Amino acid sequence: IKAGSPFVDWALVLPECRHAEFRRNSWMLRIIRSRLDRIDYREDLAIDRDGDFVRIASLQDSGGVAGLNCSGFAKWIVDGLYIARMGHGIPVDFLKQKPYQLRGGRHVLILDDQEDPFFGLDWTRNLALAVDLLRDSEAAYGDSDVDYLPEFKYYPHSGYDIEELERILYMLAVRKPGSFYVGSVNQTMGEKYDLRKHYHVALFFPAINMQGRLETAVFESGRESTLEQFVGRYSDDRIHLVDFESDYAFKPEHFEKLPVLKR
Repeated sequence: IKAGSPFVDWALVLPECRHAEFRRNSWMLRIIRSRLDRIDYREDLAIDRDGDFVRIASLQDSGGVAGLNCSGFAKWIVDGLYIARMGHGIPVDFLKQKPYQLRGGRHVLILDDQEDPFFGLDWTRNLALAVDLLRDSEAAYGDSDVDYLPEFKYYPHSGYDIEELERILYMLAVRKPGSFYVGSVNQTMGEKYDLRKHYHVALFFPAINMQGRLETAVFESGRESTLEQFVGRYSDDRIHLVDFESDYAFKPEHFEKLPVLKR
């Protein structure tokens, strides 16, 4: 519903629970939840294309340390889609690629290498690009950005105000059922720099229930939380979202190599 418009979008006011599409999300959620108790958070760790734990910063072997950080966990979930088609995971070095010319501009090149302010943005966009390239060889960085919601203010390379996230996910669940989203949380780097730092990655699986209400599963660093908790933690920040289509082929095979870790 647009302000000042005489028209009402009844699909938003009275949303349809589209079971066929949401069932794909439910399938993926059952698999994800069944494995959450087998992983702990570990700083700077991800699983590489062949199922080995590596340091994200150096691409070196983890030295026997097992676990995932927030971006590594998001990779594990997207790998579950990628492996079904390719037989291996997405290479970590592919996800670390920095398309300098497409975000930030030349004036932040030095800061880009020193502070890595766009890490989460690049990581999430490159996750989407890896999957997009499986079906379209012409796919490009940023093609799957959620930047098409006219009801909300979208900030290029920064996304939306997190205080609007519940309403945004409601719109997305109604308009694109059967999709999930990987988000990059970002905040200003202070008065010294006119730049935002992408410092955290999370995943969102929104759906409309039988009562027409939004239900969203939220995952961060191998743990599930509620949307209310997430918004409360990051309410002063923004989040940039990229879109993925859920799939019954979801098969996070490499996760089986994780030992059961004691807390």
